Amino acid sequence: MEIKAKCRYDYETMKALTRLWFSGKSNPKTIFVASLAGVSILAVICLLEILLFSNNDFAILFTVLLLLGFLDIYFYYILPRIKYNAMSKLQNAETEFVFYDNSMKAFTTCEGIAGQSEIQYSLLVKAYETSKYIFIFQTKSSVFAVDKSTITDGAPEDIRNRLQAYLGARYYLC
Repeated sequence: MEIKAKCRYDYETMKALTRLWFSGKSNPKTIFVASLAGVSILAVICLLEILLFSNNDFAILFTVLLLLGFLDIYFYYILPRIKYNAMSKLQNAETEFVFYDNSMKAFTTCEGIAGQSEIQYSLLVKAYETSKYIFIFQTKSSVFAVDKSTITDGAPEDIRNRLQAYLGARYYLC
């Protein structure tokens, strides 16, 4: 049985992939909010310590906490835009997938460029499934994104079952 799906490599897809990299298997928004809240609370405590008790030893810690807060914001909001802009001609490329029992085919098209590849599931490195996408890694840095809302002739569970049969513990549900 063939399962078909598509994905457009637009800003939303790159944002989801970059945030997945940032948060691992956890919810990116939860990690971002928790991290920023923790840094903010500690920064306020350090600032109060500096202002109320004239304890300048906390100035360095306050500066480090500010940098950590800016890094959180950078990874969550700015880096996805940078990665998307770096895609150049591949921005908004569309890939159609056909999933077979032990392999998948990908057909990619964008601005005068067309490509086709067939990949055996046994050659895949890992896969991450989020609420909206399945990210399939051919190598550590080469990834296919499958938009789960475009799946036809099957369901996301069917793709998950096929990939998990080959990837085992390297298939991550996020």
